[in-house]
Amino acid sequence: MIVENTSIKDIDLDKIKNYLTAQKKNISNIDERLLINLGVLKNGKLTLGGLLFFGNNPQQYKPVFLI
Repeated sequence: MIVENTSIKDIDLDKIKNYLTAQKKNISNIDERLLINLGVLKNGKLTLGGLLFFGNNPQQYKPVFLI
């Protein structure tokens, strides 16, 4: 599910880096293709999972959702 009014700017790249490090993935460049493959980004917007796990401020877009 795509979250309207979001963009790649709403992703916390440090959270992505920490996730990749924990998965023992040695990826130096986080680009749009990687985010799409991870299911974080679709059509230039965050997915619901991407927002909840890696969003800068998920409450701004989904104030009542919890993990």
